[in-house]
Amino acid sequence: MILGRATLDRRGHALYSRIVADGVSAARPCAGSTAWYPRLQGKNPGVSDVSDAIANLPPGAQLLGREWLGFDEAGHALIRFDAQSAFTNRHGTIQGGFLAAMLDSATGVCALAKLSSDLTVVTRSLDTRFLKPAAVGAITARARVTEHTERDMVVQAELMDAEGITVADATARLRILAKR
Repeated sequence: MILGRATLDRRGHALYSRIVADGVSAARPCAGSTAWYPRLQGKNPGVSDVSDAIANLPPGAQLLGREWLGFDEAGHALIRFDAQSAFTNRHGTIQGGFLAAMLDSATGVCALAKLSSDLTVVTRSLDTRFLKPAAVGAITARARVTEHTERDMVVQAELMDAEGITVADATARLRILAKR
């Protein structure tokens, strides 16, 4: 099994990704725009093939510029988004609805990474807090599963700007469903 882990600098940018294959670990530099990103591959009970979850991005994820970065050393899922100028409000900062969509996307992908490939999730609720104005540019999400039962998951996520400042966070309550 191959596992990918990204190490971030203080601004939330991937410095390098650590690949673990057959028990051997190797670091691989990330391109400036993270054109290359790690993917989980192979079959492992209880962990889905994250490449399945990100290979065919839904239109909303494409609009948000979602990029899977991998997992940090603490096991948090790392996802980067591209906050475009088209997402700004009258104050010139990113409109809260786009930040909420990024948090929803990040919590969903994090949950999928913890499930077998025959399962999916839908969001039941997303409790969001907007902490600081977010500027146009890269926004990195860090998400982790905090509760997991047979039918439900709770995932917490935070969004950090290019300076590493948390601009929003959320707790998502997700329902686990069989894929159709």
